Amino acid sequence: MKRLVVYPYVYIKVFEKKTLLLNLENHEYVISVDDKVSSSFLKLMKGQTMNNFVDSEYLPESFINETINKKMARLDTDNLSSPILQFSSLNFYDKEILFSRSADFIESIKNLNQQPIIIDNIIGEVFDTITVHYSTINLDMSYEIAYKQYPFPQIKSKTKNISLDDILHFLNSFYKFRRLNLIVGDIEECCVHNLSDFIQQVKGKFNCEICLYCLDTSISYVDNLDTLLDNIYVWRVGKGHIHKYQSLYLAMSYADLNEALDDEFCYPCYNSKNLQFIEDILSYSIPELMSLEHTENTICRKCNLNENTYGEITILCDGNVYSDISSHPIGNIINNNCRNVILDELLFYRNWFITRTKLAKCENCIFNELCPSVSKIELCMQKFCFCKK
Repeated sequence: MKRLVVYPYVYIKVFEKKTLLLNLENHEYVISVDDKVSSSFLKLMKGQTMNNFVDSEYLPESFINETINKKMARLDTDNLSSPILQFSSLNFYDKEILFSRSADFIESIKNLNQQPIIIDNIIGEVFDTITVHYSTINLDMSYEIAYKQYPFPQIKSKTKNISLDDILHFLNSFYKFRRLNLIVGDIEECCVHNLSDFIQQVKGKFNCEICLYCLDTSISYVDNLDTLLDNIYVWRVGKGHIHKYQSLYLAMSYADLNEALDDEFCYPCYNSKNLQFIEDILSYSIPELMSLEHTENTICRKCNLNENTYGEITILCDGNVYSDISSHPIGNIINNNCRNVILDELLFYRNWFITRTKLAKCENCIFNELCPSVSKIELCMQKFCFCKK
């Protein structure tokens, strides 16, 4: 009896009658809609086949030949051969197991809540980045929701801005994070000294990386802070730039793309009127998806957390704190401390754990474990439509 032995670097996914095999080394893939293939591999994944082999007798010859030609498998007649190998964590992708592990994690955190040292260590491993919006900017309303997609200043509103002292008090309630993104819009000259003191205090206590984001229309003060910052990024909203810092640019149309300069990073930005442009620019085909670098670790991460938001909180100018800036606030720096806000995100809000497998648009797709994590643009649009199928 011939058996099909699949190599250990092949990712396997079965959903309903569809079977996907992806060679993680050469990016070749096979998609089958044959009932015999899906039932055979489903039994394999559930441990219902003897020695974990797939009997080639039940598989179409064309499927067998394709997997062999694409260096995914071999035919073996030796009873002593190694069993079929797949990800050791394949069953970890099962929804019921994912849910139970997530529930176990939440329950364990609750049980440990009386042991603050252990809780702080857990939060310290999770908590990575704070994005702080210090001041707003007067700008065209086409940029109104850019701050939900990128570290871009908020457009001016009637809301009173929080103070740097309030922000510092909030940060001081915890002891560790890796990076602070400081988003600065319009700022009076008298406030530059206060901003300098704030940066020095944060740097002194947390020894974190501090990056400043501002607009090229309000850059005059930046040179005074240069030596205190790890990186300075300047959003270009004018026709050109003459500063020495890294330039960033938002494109909301094809005309904008044509105006992007060679030495700046250009990012597509949704403005509620350019959905077709965003879809055209960011959509990807199945071959493009398969050509990306996939590993067992990256697939596991994307199955369990959103790589674009995980470990990051954002503080807006009104003091509200977000783990997903397009969702509801999870606290406020005046009424909550940093430690408890992060704990609430882990236990209750769980915006960091929005994955493709949990979205109605994607949950029944066989590619949902391979697609990039849900982007901030998609969360802002509340449309999940970047795949070409």
